Amino acid sequence: MERFNEQTKKIIADIMDLVRIPSILSEKKSEEAPFGENVKKCLDEILRKGQDMGFVTRNIDGYVGEMDMGNGPDLIGILCHSDVVAAGEGWNTEPFEPQVIDGKLYGRGSSDDKGPLVVCMHAVKKLMDDGKIPANVTIRIIVGTNEEEDWDDMKHYKRVRKEFPRYSIIPDGMFPLIYCEKGLYDVNFVYHGNSCASPDAEVELISIEGGLARNVVPARAQAKLRAAADQVESVSASISEVIEAQGVDGKVACGGNIVTVSVTGKSAHAMNPEKGVNAISQLMGLLGSFPKLSFSHQQLVDSYNARIGMDHTGAASSCDCSDAESGSLTFNIGTIAMKDDGVIELAASIRYPASFAFEDIEKKVADGFAESAFDVVFADHMLPVYFEQDDKFVELLMGVYARMTKDSAAEPIAIGGATYARALPNAVAFGPVFPDEKELAHEPNEYVSIEKLLLAGEIYYEALSEICRMEWE
Repeated sequence: MERFNEQTKKIIADIMDLVRIPSILSEKKSEEAPFGENVKKCLDEILRKGQDMGFVTRNIDGYVGEMDMGNGPDLIGILCHSDVVAAGEGWNTEPFEPQVIDGKLYGRGSSDDKGPLVVCMHAVKKLMDDGKIPANVTIRIIVGTNEEEDWDDMKHYKRVRKEFPRYSIIPDGMFPLIYCEKGLYDVNFVYHGNSCASPDAEVELISIEGGLARNVVPARAQAKLRAAADQVESVSASISEVIEAQGVDGKVACGGNIVTVSVTGKSAHAMNPEKGVNAISQLMGLLGSFPKLSFSHQQLVDSYNARIGMDHTGAASSCDCSDAESGSLTFNIGTIAMKDDGVIELAASIRYPASFAFEDIEKKVADGFAESAFDVVFADHMLPVYFEQDDKFVELLMGVYARMTKDSAAEPIAIGGATYARALPNAVAFGPVFPDEKELAHEPNEYVSIEKLLLAGEIYYEALSEICRMEWE
């Protein structure tokens, strides 16, 4: 880490500048800000910092930024992203007011992906200063702005750019490297409330909402129920009893003839739903244990609890499957919302094993929800990523990691997450999270260890230096 000693204060300051910008996708968009003003502001700040460091920068229509060092025809890529997920609940510090506590820099985006982006910028600048970027090479840092959502940034980039790096690293994963990523199937489950609800029910569901995004285990969910005035007290008492019996972190409030049921779960990344507690599923469980009164959306609740419930493997709907390389399918309901017309939509993120064909997974889901109260609506799909472990690029990166850390026992990793390794050819997710570190992406109290981040910077410096010297085909 001696290589970055003189730059440490600047690296920390640069990360904190970026973390202060809440670069979350906004509905208020424009031609200049396709994902909202804060996302634009963050990209502009990154490119400004890049110019100050000597990079040649370009803004690709507000979708993607490019920062180049070197002038050669052979492109090496570093793919990062500047957008972040919403902060959510459960923080001990202000998520967009970064703080350094005990050697850790806290803030949303500190590890995913602003910290790694900044340390890569400094590593490339150091390579140039040390004369280690050959005349035939350009190192290009590609900064996306919609990675946490629909990847419309990369879709646009690939439409307008026809030349891509020959090799790329993505500092948005884990060390030693990620050689396999599960397939991603985004799907919506739609319940048509007007046609399914019982108009003469004694208790009516008038609203339900929860979650931040399909790729986050929801930490909050809430339902509002309308009951007859003489039933409100008994409904409230009955639900309170169920909350206590099931050990759910929930509460009930009454106002007039409205009973509000709120549940608190635990947030986590959808690639590891077992690390969280799904508040939407808990809420549905409560509503499924309803008192002996007719309920307007009984079909919704019954279908949810029968086909989804608290399970996160898809077993309840017979969608579960696994393989030796990438493990088991994961199934996360990330959001639920009732629209003005009474239609209720659930947004799900399904991560399926890399050896399975998407068509087979799609059929499993369709069959699993046949004759339920839900319509299954395709939202998006990304194919799996898989590299052979004797691939020369993989072997190069593994060798650098082992040499720099003295850890020759670590094995390449398969994950359920999605990195930009899917976006361009010959791209591998490489750090920055070390084997002994906790993955904190999308969780409250996200932080990056400054010591570990600087070590990652050393590894990126050495890896890029070796990639520059590869024999190009």
